[in-house]
Amino acid sequence: MNTHLNMINKSLVVVVLILLAASCTDNESNYSNMLIGSWLVITENQSKAIYLKEIYTFDADKSFTINYELTKNNTTNNYIVSGKYSLDGNILEYEALDSNSPAVPIGTTDWNEILTLDEDISVTKSSKGVVVTSERIK
Repeated sequence: MNTHLNMINKSLVVVVLILLAASCTDNESNYSNMLIGSWLVITENQSKAIYLKEIYTFDADKSFTINYELTKNNTTNNYIVSGKYSLDGNILEYEALDSNSPAVPIGTTDWNEILTLDEDISVTKSSKGVVVTSERIK
């Protein structure tokens, strides 16, 4: 369960970082627009037999959805977390308003720092210091 929580927190950090990068410059609206869309993160830990595939979707209305598939010991579970986000400089803050994930209960808040954001790739750093790279898929 602890590994599952850490992987989910890493994913949330990615989302937050993406959003933060969108707000880091004088062209904040351009970066905000760059964030809009879907981003893919895949994490594997072969020694613990864990595979995590996450798709983060950010909408212009400041809502987000995270769809993730967690496979551990050949058992796969699918989860969805959705909520609202805001940008403060390069800091992406978010709150889970709906969730079927035991790792991200409704009401969970967190933040990520956006380190890099362009048309295809984002790099974020979670509130826990984990750096994650994601790839735009839409």
